Amino acid sequence: MEIIGVLFVVLIIGGGMIFFLASKSKIDTKQDLSESQLSQAILNAILPSTTDCGPELSRVIENCYGKNTLCVNSCKYATDKMLEMMDGSLEKWQKPYRIYTNKGGKILIDIDKCGNYTEKVSSGVFLIPQEKKNIVVTLDICKI
Repeated sequence: MEIIGVLFVVLIIGGGMIFFLASKSKIDTKQDLSESQLSQAILNAILPSTTDCGPELSRVIENCYGKNTLCVNSCKYATDKMLEMMDGSLEKWQKPYRIYTNKGGKILIDIDKCGNYTEKVSSGVFLIPQEKKNIVVTLDICKI
């Protein structure tokens, strides 16, 4: 009978340790998930926003890769607008980041505020559909 009692106590302590370790790993995963959601949410918010230069910021970026007819300089305008928006969010929250555009290996906008922080915590991606190759806007949040 005493052996069964000791075995029962060991099982309860073991189950408690397993529960504790499982809940601790979920907290870390939840934090990583919220960082990933943050980068995606920022892209989903800034790229459809309207601009003084023309329609949505995503269309200004599209124009940067095209005929450059919306603004005097669509690439500079889009870069400045993205910097302004990032300064109000990630820069303010002291989160290093890199945001860049890519179409078939051609990068026209590249804002890198990661500095020495090269490890990425998360990435968000926004596709601007095109006939031949899509424009991909990527936001990486770097680990401090």
